[in-house]
Amino acid sequence: MHSFTHGPPGSAPKTASIVQGNPALADELRLELSHLGIAADIHPTAEAYLATPEASRPGCVLCDFVLPGMPGLDLLRRLGQGAGVAVIFVSDQSTVRLAVEAMALGAISVLPRPYELGELKSALQEAATRRVQADLQREIGLPHAREVRSRMRLLTPNERTVMDAIIAGRSNKSIAQDQELGLRTIEAHRQQIFRKLGVDSVAQLVASVLMVRLDPAQPLRAPHFLAAQTTDSTRS
Repeated sequence: MHSFTHGPPGSAPKTASIVQGNPALADELRLELSHLGIAADIHPTAEAYLATPEASRPGCVLCDFVLPGMPGLDLLRRLGQGAGVAVIFVSDQSTVRLAVEAMALGAISVLPRPYELGELKSALQEAATRRVQADLQREIGLPHAREVRSRMRLLTPNERTVMDAIIAGRSNKSIAQDQELGLRTIEAHRQQIFRKLGVDSVAQLVASVLMVRLDPAQPLRAPHFLAAQTTDSTRS
């Protein structure tokens, strides 16, 4: 498997892995992925995929429920203990029970054959979004998005207004003038924002808000420039 490469939030990954015991179905899926600009490697069994170094790295896997040897759900359980591999099930043997269990175990999506190419693209976009979240958590040391959201609920309305201005690159002095507040008041708000969100820098603050925007659950209000960015990427 190639490493999982992604574009902006909302875009599909650039590479993925296919775990499929039926060579014809595997080739068909790889062709569909190529139409979406995604390069894919094929592994005939879960064991073959797990033997690769990439199985322990963030990535995207499209697999069947029924495989030679280890079943697809067992592969999902193994990957759920690792480094954030996104799993999409593509199968002509899907049942309601299997689909429910897969989603409960953390699968991105379950696509029963036949499916529309747009459904596959949407699932891949969700996989890329999950990867961005994993990158933010790993590289910037942030907690899970739901924890960030919970912390944001601790902010007062004034603190949220100041937070938006900080993320937009405004200085404390400029914020104080706009809000008609004293500079020391803005500095106190800033300290409270950093303390409540558990961040140490503006970079971590921006990443926290972006993580909340990317989370599949209903987000809190976010700065206008981030909301517009997310909307634009969804339309493209």
